[in-house]
Amino acid sequence: YRYHIYNYQTKTWSMVQDYSTNASLKWTFNELGNFQVMCFVKDVNSVKEYDAAAYCETTVNVQPVTLNGITPSKLATYKGKQETITVSASGGTSLLYQYHIYNYQTQQWSMVQSYSTSSSLKWTFTALGNYQVMCFIKDVTSTKEYDAVAYCEATVNSAPVTLNGITPEQLTTTVGEQETIKVSASGGTTLLYQYNVYDCQKKVWTVAQDYSTNPLLNWTFKTIGNYQVKCYVKDKASSNQYDKVAYCNATVIENAASVTTMNTTSPTELATVKGKLETFTVSDGTSTSLLYQFHIYDYQTKVWTLVQAYGSFSSINWSFDSAGRYQIMCFVKDKSSANQYDKLAYCEVTVGSSTVNGSYTVVLDAGHGGTDSGAIGVTGVYEKTINLPVALKVGAMLEAAGVNVVYTRTTDVTTSLQARCDTANSSGAAYLVSIHCNAVDNVASANGTETLYDTTDPESLKLAAAIQNALVEELGSANRGLKNGDWLYLVGHTDSSCAVALAELGFLTNAEEESLLVTESYQDRCASAIADAIVSCLNN
Repeated sequence: YRYHIYNYQTKTWSMVQDYSTNASLKWTFNELGNFQVMCFVKDVNSVKEYDAAAYCETTVNVQPVTLNGITPSKLATYKGKQETITVSASGGTSLLYQYHIYNYQTQQWSMVQSYSTSSSLKWTFTALGNYQVMCFIKDVTSTKEYDAVAYCEATVNSAPVTLNGITPEQLTTTVGEQETIKVSASGGTTLLYQYNVYDCQKKVWTVAQDYSTNPLLNWTFKTIGNYQVKCYVKDKASSNQYDKVAYCNATVIENAASVTTMNTTSPTELATVKGKLETFTVSDGTSTSLLYQFHIYDYQTKVWTLVQAYGSFSSINWSFDSAGRYQIMCFVKDKSSANQYDKLAYCEVTVGSSTVNGSYTVVLDAGHGGTDSGAIGVTGVYEKTINLPVALKVGAMLEAAGVNVVYTRTTDVTTSLQARCDTANSSGAAYLVSIHCNAVDNVASANGTETLYDTTDPESLKLAAAIQNALVEELGSANRGLKNGDWLYLVGHTDSSCAVALAELGFLTNAEEESLLVTESYQDRCASAIADAIVSCLNN
């Protein structure tokens, strides 16, 4: 048996299966039109071209459009959260998709994405209520309005109230000085804030500002001592006393104008490295009857430690074991005083990793910025607002270690990918480290830390591995490992002399990780790990 196919459109024959004992032909037509399948049949001993012939007339049409499904078919989401809806369909020659949304509240349809080859819709609902997402599917050659249709029922609720942080978390101020305390929260429909101040001396609470839409408290402390500022946050529709609560611990000292016998701690600000012995000295004029007590506050763990009890020594020698931010505070009082302290001085300290052996430049890239928000968290947190402070903290620690730091941005501005590469290329940087947060649609359980690198560059692999290991060890996050970053624009457009690594700190689409990433203490820990890794690589 020998099979031929005639194409009526091109008027050509093709032999598709030569003589064999196989009486059947399996064939797939790859184009539309009319065809003739012809089979020559002959005896194995025949000298003829064929002894008999058989014909099959064939018409090839477009496969009908078939809807396979829509994901999700039911959706429960929050106001302001971007969702992705995807239709799966088959058949036709080239499929087109058109999306509409029906608002059950207003009983109106809106076309939100005209016919295109994109089978997905990214959409953010801006109002509460019930909706139907409808997708028309049709073949590009179809004259119908649609060939198939898919539906997704959506319910849009208020996002749960989430506390993003309070600024400042720790406050040292003077009597009579007005301070501003601000709470950042998201979710709900309309958020209300109530501020309360606790006097630790009198053990009395005072409502400083009743529930209102104002997230700010302007407050003046009238007497020295320790206080706690507490802010209740709740949704306007909530029946709870509060949905979230934030705290700021405040230490109030005498007005600077009244301090005549003590100048300050020397130095008042310090950048140092792990393991280096530093001396902090309080100047007290000519008095010889003073006592000094030194404390250290760890911004990462939010813990105070008494490091030198009251004594006549006005200096302390101290070395820090871990990179991060700290505050040295000294209580000063007269020997005869019954107060906890009469005066107070403090020094802000940034601790970097060990000093680098040599002269190096590192470019730090805070991902996204300006009009580019980056990923959006489950409560509406923008990725760009986390990337920047972490990058600046890393930079401060690297500078303390003797590294020349260059930033692609230091404020919330829009910066192109090429501009970021240009910064690295023009600076002669050894490393370009880009800092990001991760996100994935419709998989709220996705979590952990990963780092991307240039698979063609051994130095990039070394840098990425060091950053990944340091982050996982410091944060205790799930280790998602190293990822192929060859597709990154930064990798493809940065000079080969500059190793590139991109760190994904965690998932903003995971509620637990988002709640950590927005806190300054967690950002400090991320920065410390990244700085440690960079210095370690530069020294090796």
